[in-house]
Amino acid sequence: MFCTNQKVSPMCLRLISHHCITIAFLILFATSACSAQTAIRKDATWRQADSVTILASFEAWLLESKVDDRAAKLVREYLSSADASSGDLIDHVIQGIEIGDADVARFVQTLANAQPDDLIQTSGLLDNESRHNFVRNHVRLLYGRWLARKELFDESLLQLEQLEIEDVLDPATLLYCRGLMQHQLLKPKECIVTLKQLQENADQLPRRYNVLAKLMIADMKRLEADSLDEISRMMGDIRRRTELNRSGTRVRNKEEDVIEKLDKLIERLEEQQRQMQMAQSQGSPQPTSPADREQRLSGQGSGEVRSKRQTDGGSWGDLDPAERDAALADMSKDLPPHYRSVIEEYFRKLADKTDKRE
Repeated sequence: MFCTNQKVSPMCLRLISHHCITIAFLILFATSACSAQTAIRKDATWRQADSVTILASFEAWLLESKVDDRAAKLVREYLSSADASSGDLIDHVIQGIEIGDADVARFVQTLANAQPDDLIQTSGLLDNESRHNFVRNHVRLLYGRWLARKELFDESLLQLEQLEIEDVLDPATLLYCRGLMQHQLLKPKECIVTLKQLQENADQLPRRYNVLAKLMIADMKRLEADSLDEISRMMGDIRRRTELNRSGTRVRNKEEDVIEKLDKLIERLEEQQRQMQMAQSQGSPQPTSPADREQRLSGQGSGEVRSKRQTDGGSWGDLDPAERDAALADMSKDLPPHYRSVIEEYFRKLADKTDKRE
């Protein structure tokens, strides 16, 4: 007990003051840290649904769609026992919807057995406005992911672009699949924007989403327009489309784009070579006197020039196939192996154009 008349030494006063200031700083620091963390959370444009949000969304669907009592009970039992964190959230949601909607269950089974070139009937689920948006949106996300896994990138992106992040309980899968499709279809600006939005909540992402998103962003930043790298990727995309029996106008337009880009690239390289040769010739010593005009040069030929029509490609002159392959190998020896197909495709197109002119 302190006595009211007991004097406090100056040393004690200083210690008490020091401790009070320290405590005040700690409280201020903790408050600032919490405020900063809250600000970061508020800046994110999306978040994964928690268990409360998942249950509320399912309850709204069950009540508004008037799902029968037996099916609704089974859905609730599934939600209370299943672990939503064990895999992709979209799979957890779809499994719950399947229990209460037989049409969705049949559609999921159809996807499990379908091939990329099979005609999937989706109008009854995706375009039927009488169905609850909760069901339509999550089935669309599932279908978009299935198309992506089958390398149907255009079709997948078409489905995924119809969804907003507020439409689904698993916006991480939506953003990841959309960014992946934009990467595969060589849409660098859109891809970077999408994947940066995905990384706003990096701590909520599956590890593979986070790692691959970083790699794809870095890859798109390095991609240069009209470069050999871009041309090679375009050729790969054309090959993918033809293997999937997609050989219509879009593919032909892409083939023409490749030829045009190759022409520009070759012209640019030839111009660089000419500039280098000019620089070398300017730096080399010039002869002090011209050669004697009457000096006869030795040689085995008759001196007659054979008249022959010149072409700009096509059959590569009179080279036989073996010599042509050797020349092609020499042209591409300093390039990565997959660029050989680009060069072959260029000369094939060039030959087609020559044949048409003749």
